[in-house]
Amino acid sequence: MVEYFRCRSRHLNNAYRISRALRRAINKNGMNLLAIDWGLHHPQGKTISAIIEQSSITIGTAPEIGYVTINYHACGGNAKGFMKDMRIFFRPRRVRSEKPYYTVYVKNNGQTTD
Repeated sequence: MVEYFRCRSRHLNNAYRISRALRRAINKNGMNLLAIDWGLHHPQGKTISAIIEQSSITIGTAPEIGYVTINYHACGGNAKGFMKDMRIFFRPRRVRSEKPYYTVYVKNNGQTTD
């Protein structure tokens, strides 16, 4: 998950522009978009969700405070390039990011399980 604070993008309340930027970043970074949809919040804010092969991306905005959150769960594609494109679009002044983590369970005989 990545959080953007004090975003200067004037598009935080425009689902169409956010969706367009999301589509461009997905295509540019080698991901295959299957579906995209958005929800509108009253009085402001948007949630945009994209389903990608073996992945999902959700963007939530709170324009009144210049806040954006991006949840990115992916296998494949260029995650760093995608996040760079999103950062350019939203233009945050501060970013907080959780490092990705992986959990692998190993049995005594050395076979990997979920």
